[in-house]
Parts: sequence; C-alpha cells; structure tokens
Amino acid sequence: MTTRFDAVTMYATVREMARALVGGKIRRIVQLGPDQLLFTVFRGAARTVTDGEATDTGVDASAPDDGPEMRFLVSVEPRSPRLHLARDPYGSAETPSAFCMQLRKHLEGARITAVQTAGLERVTVFDLTRGGRPGTADQPTRTRLVVQLLPTSRTVLLLDHVPVVPVVPLRDAGEPCLSAAERATSLSGELGLVLGDMRHHARKGTPFRVEPSPLPHAIDLRGDDVVCALSVLPEPVALERALTHVAFGLAMLHAREIATRAGLDPRRPLPVPGPGEKTDGAAPHGPSLALALAWDAFWRRLREGLLSPQLVRRPDGGLLVLPFPFRSIASSAGHPPSVDAAPNPVEEATPDPAHPAHRADMSRLLERAHAEASGQAGLADLRHLLASTLDRQHARVRRRLEAQQNDLETTTHADVWRHRGDLLTASLHAISPRAKSVRVVDYSQEDAPEIDIALDADLSAGENAQACYARYKRLKRGREAIGAAVERTLREIEWLDGMLAAVETAVERDDLREIEHEMHEARLLAGPPPRRSSRGAASSPRRYEIDGHDVRVGRNPRQNDALTLHTARPDDFWLHARQIPGAHVIVRSTGAAPPPEHVLRAAAQLAATFSRAANDTRVAVDCTRVRYVKKPPNTPAGYVTYTHERTIIVSPSESGDAS
Repeated sequence: MTTRFDAVTMYATVREMARALVGGKIRRIVQLGPDQLLFTVFRGAARTVTDGEATDTGVDASAPDDGPEMRFLVSVEPRSPRLHLARDPYGSAETPSAFCMQLRKHLEGARITAVQTAGLERVTVFDLTRGGRPGTADQPTRTRLVVQLLPTSRTVLLLDHVPVVPVVPLRDAGEPCLSAAERATSLSGELGLVLGDMRHHARKGTPFRVEPSPLPHAIDLRGDDVVCALSVLPEPVALERALTHVAFGLAMLHAREIATRAGLDPRRPLPVPGPGEKTDGAAPHGPSLALALAWDAFWRRLREGLLSPQLVRRPDGGLLVLPFPFRSIASSAGHPPSVDAAPNPVEEATPDPAHPAHRADMSRLLERAHAEASGQAGLADLRHLLASTLDRQHARVRRRLEAQQNDLETTTHADVWRHRGDLLTASLHAISPRAKSVRVVDYSQEDAPEIDIALDADLSAGENAQACYARYKRLKRGREAIGAAVERTLREIEWLDGMLAAVETAVERDDLREIEHEMHEARLLAGPPPRRSSRGAASSPRRYEIDGHDVRVGRNPRQNDALTLHTARPDDFWLHARQIPGAHVIVRSTGAAPPPEHVLRAAAQLAATFSRAANDTRVAVDCTRVRYVKKPPNTPAGYVTYTHERTIIVSPSESGDAS
C-alpha cells in the first residue's frame, strides 16, 4: 500500500502549517529515526497569519486549536517522505545525530516568521529569526530551513546568510504572476547543514537556490493562458496529458479532475473550436471556456484555502489525501474507492473559510494514511520475516532428514551380521587359529552356496562370532533410534509446513503475532517474544456463518489443535485439505442430520483457501466427523490422524469473506 505526497498535497498542507506555526518559537527538536525529525513549536500569544507571515494582533480562526504547543514532522525516508503537523504519538526518540544536535544549536528558541512553498515545487521553506532586540544595534540572526521532497532528492537543508527579501505573497487570481526565476531568487542562501540525499556531496557554504522550472507553475497560470498554450501544441493528445505538458506541478490526477469539472472527457483532446467559437486574441468559448473556468476555480480554491480534505483508498491499494473531493474519482468506473473525510467536511458548493467547519485538516489525514500504509508495509515485512525464517528452518530439517535416511540405509544390513555370526558359530571347528577368512556353506539358501567371511586374525573363532553378534545389536539399536528420529523429523517438517501455511494465509497483524509468539517458544526467533494482543482477535478462530451454520477456521497449528480437540463436539464435521498443510475447519452440527451439501462444500472451499494450495484451481478436501479425528501422543501442534473420511473437490477462489 502506497501513500501519495505530491505538489498539490504539499501546497495545501503547508498552508495549514503556516496558520498553525508562524509566530511560534521552536522549543524542542527530536530525532525519531535516521531520516525523521519532530519539531515542537510554542505558539505563545495569539497571532494572525496573512500570506504566510505573522502579526501579533489577534487569533487566526482557521488555525488548529491544539493548545499552546504544536508539533510538525519532517521525514525524508525514501519510502514515506512527508511533511505535516503531528498529533499522533511517535514513540521514543533515538540518540540525536550530529545534524540534529546542530539543528538544536541553531534553531531552538528561533521564531518562525514564514512558512511557504516554492510554488508547486515540492520544496518548503521555514524562515526563522533568533536574537536581536528592537531599537538596538543587535540585529536578529536569520536562518532558513528548507525541506525538499522531490522525486529524486529528499533533503533537509539549513541555510545561513539568508538575504532579507520579502516573502512571496499568496496571490489572488487577478494579481500578476511571479515568474519562476523570481520565486527561486527569493528562496536562497548558503548551505549550512544537510540531512538526506545531499548529505554526502553538499559542502558547507555552497550557494543554494531553488532552480526555476522549465514550465510556468500551474497555480500561477490563468485558465485562458492554458487554453492558448493547448492550442499551439504540435499534435492533439488526451486532455489530461496535454495539461501536464503546459504547466509545472500538475499531476495526471489533477489534470483529470480539472477536465472532469469542465464537463470534458480527459481521455480525449480538447475539442477544436468551431467557426465563430474562438478567434485569435478573443476570449475562449464553448469547451475552451469551460476548461478555463474550471482551471481558475480549481486553483483559486486551493490558493484561498477552501479545503475539505478526504482520504481516498483506491481499489489498487493506493492512498490519496485530497484537498477537497475530486469528482473524477467519485465517478470513476469499476469499484468505487473508500473515502474518509476530515472532521466536519464542508459542502463543496459554498465553502466559507471563516466558518469553523471549514478548518483544513490535511495533516490529520496524512497521519492516518501513513499509519495505514506503514501498517500494511509492516504486515508484509513481518510476514516476510516469519516466512523466510520458516523456510530456512525447513531447509535445515530437510538436510537433517536426508542424513538420517542415509544412516538408516546403513542399518538395513544388521541382519546380515547376525547371519554371519550364526554361520561362524556353526563352523567353529573349521576355523584355523589366526585365520583371516573362512569359507563356509550357507545352508539357509536353496542352492547352499559357499561364502567367504572375513575374520580378525587377533581374535579366536568364537570371538569373531561374538563380534558379528555385537555389530548386529548395535545396528539394530541404531535402526530403532534413527527410525524414531526420522519420525520426529517428518513431524517437525509437517509442523513447519503448517506454520508456513498459517503465515501465507494470515490476514491480520494479530494472526502473525500469534505465529511469531509460537516461533519464539520453538526458539526459531531470537529475542523476547512479542506481547500477545490485548483485544484477543487472534486467540479465537475465524468465524463464518453459512446458511445459518456456524463454521470456524483455525489460524495457526496451535489453534487448530484447540479448535479440533477441545472446542469441537464429536458430531461436528471436520475438514482439511487432503495431504496439504492448512487450517482445520469445523462445521458445527445443529442436530442429528448432517449439514446440507452446499454448506459442507462452502466449508471445504474455506479449508482450501486457508491452505498452501490456495492458488490451485482444484483442491481435494477431506471431510469426516470430529469423533474420527485423533491426535497421536508426542506429535507437534496441528498434527492429527483421521478415518471415515470422504473427499470433496472444490476451488479456493469461490470462498467467501470472514465475518
């Protein structure tokens, strides 16, 4: 599962952060990981934010009301680069790096005077001042913290020798555009400290500036300028792609939304103006006018902060945090996405930024999206750890089994040595002292052949016979011991197969935690075992209801034992994939009559789904009464024997979902 943090998301989030942070002082900087920093800002007196700058004249009605302290997170992790206000707990701090210690030295106690983005560049700049007294020669020290979350570079920079330049204002639609070069000049300084991708090749004192983009930023363009730019493209292309060719910072997702709001098909080119619809130098009409109006409305809403954020879970597993509802996503074909709105979402028609219900909450949804995405990633990582550990143990046990089978093969000749002892005992009179061999007649065979038996010249004839008997006894005892060891090894392999099946079919973190705990007890994993889940979700089997019948499915080998041997009743039905590791399935009986055939087939599909044959097209599943299922003594968890079974052939893909 992936989380998207694009230029529009950053722009909307930074506007929210500016209202919360500007005017506050950085009180504490904590390092959460190699590439994560958590800043605590003391807001103190009430203040108003105008165009990213602060004045101590009143309270900003749209700032998040989280008390006198606010926190914001900076993460330049390759898998989850992000920047937002922080409200969730983030665990314990790590030992601060040299970079973090230097940040504390230069920034703790500094006042945040501005927070802004470089247009639609994924670059956020915090302007800070520290020290200085009004009316004295003591001038404040100006520094600049730059967070770059570009596709190819994720870096945190601390700039020294910052020029005194005005903050780039957040313009209305009717104000002239600031060029990309002018914006880049206003966000400059000299490199002081670096964290992230540039840390190994950036040198202190190197001049830094945000390089101008080759295209005008989408948020700077008017709708009629966009229409003009589209009209001179060398060849017609899909409208959603054409828009990304004429403006910087516009993802396909946003281009598709603007086209949808204009009532146009984003997959087709912009319709060519008909006669009289548009002439050179004239205002756009028809589809062009609709596109220009939709373009202006989209970016005006973003600039003015009229946000009603939504967290969208797409069918492909991706997560999107949108600044406001996107019609193109709501009307997309196929499975509709799952949507979570921020608290008190606004109506799209008449947003009012002064109303408390319109308070932007991008950061809260970004935190939720990251927690959900990291949870899925953590689930995959834990599944990989457990499966790889079990695979390695499986390979070791297989090698042990091969060695034991080779040893067992050598013990199959034990009876030969007993027979040689018998022949020597019967031929003691024919053996000369210090003889190295003797030829005797083997009357146990039909043709009574003569065979040669090697002797130890230092032993007497009787002692040679006793040596053969002694070797026979050793091999016999070894055969019994090795045979028992082979049986134990085979059962261990079956247990490992069952654990692997449980790991592969686990759907919740608690399922894997239960398996992890069992692997710790089996000493397959080092370190202390994890805590068992307090909510007990993994301590009980999965439960289904099929046409009024209670069906239960074990989650791991230990739970399979508990379900079959303790929970199930003798008249219940037990199902398991035939000769394949997997879950035990119990269908509870409701009377003397067995459940209907379609119920047993549905339960058999569950047994196939929660087995290592889940990807097969057809799986054989055995079904019998619980009274015929037995567990031999000293066998691993999940190991049972059964009789009176019948086999049902099913397809795992037809099974349902857990209730």
